[in-house]
Amino acid sequence: MLLVALAVAAALGLLIGGRDGALDQWRAQLQDQFAALGGRLGGATSAPPAADAVELARLRADLGRAQDALVRAQALEQENARLREQLGIAQLSGWRMVGAEVGARTPDVGRRTLLIGVGSDQGVVPGMAVVARASGGPAALIGVVSRVSRASATVVLLADYTSAMSVRIYHQDTTLRGVISGGWQRTDRLRLDGFGRGEVPRAGDIVVTDGLTARLRLDLPQGAVLPDIPLGTVEAVRDEGRATVADIVPYIDPDQVSYAWIILGSESK
Repeated sequence: MLLVALAVAAALGLLIGGRDGALDQWRAQLQDQFAALGGRLGGATSAPPAADAVELARLRADLGRAQDALVRAQALEQENARLREQLGIAQLSGWRMVGAEVGARTPDVGRRTLLIGVGSDQGVVPGMAVVARASGGPAALIGVVSRVSRASATVVLLADYTSAMSVRIYHQDTTLRGVISGGWQRTDRLRLDGFGRGEVPRAGDIVVTDGLTARLRLDLPQGAVLPDIPLGTVEAVRDEGRATVADIVPYIDPDQVSYAWIILGSESK
């Protein structure tokens, strides 16, 4: 029962302490105990006496329970890390969010969608923004909720060919406006156009949501997308026929996202 007690203590330490690496010392002790038990179990090369057989069975049962407890403790450690990350994002942005693991992605090359494991039971509705975070970067937009069930939501990614969104571009000491859209080809680059005559962005300009997408009367309901959600940066500006367009590099590659948050609203609303 020592192994089970150690694992339970690890879980309690996580819940109470919530510090990075809090599980390391417990994990090391458990692994030492696992190794010792493994040696004792592996050393039985012949049929043991009845009393020893009972002891071996008990040791195997203890080992199994301890391993189960360690798995649960590690899951708690990861959950706590996600909650701490969410708290940090919320404190900086003022967003109210709900997070979940990312599930299946669209197998169709022409579409860019994914499934996330929260739905209407958690207050999610179509049109809400979905953000994720990469190491060292801001929490940034990856897509918009398009369909919702009680326990899941379908997210249309920014690179999907149906996606379009009004944005602001921070250009030197001015702010430009435009529209980003996805494309048919499977690429993480986005297209930016619709900016005014003489208002041409430059490489390195920061792009954020404008919060005006609902006024464009697009097919996807995107009225719940808040303004000032980071999106990406301008990579290059080029002429396309008579138009000038820009290529946008998103802060987040959605194909690398395993966990995401849906923005339910802001603290001011």
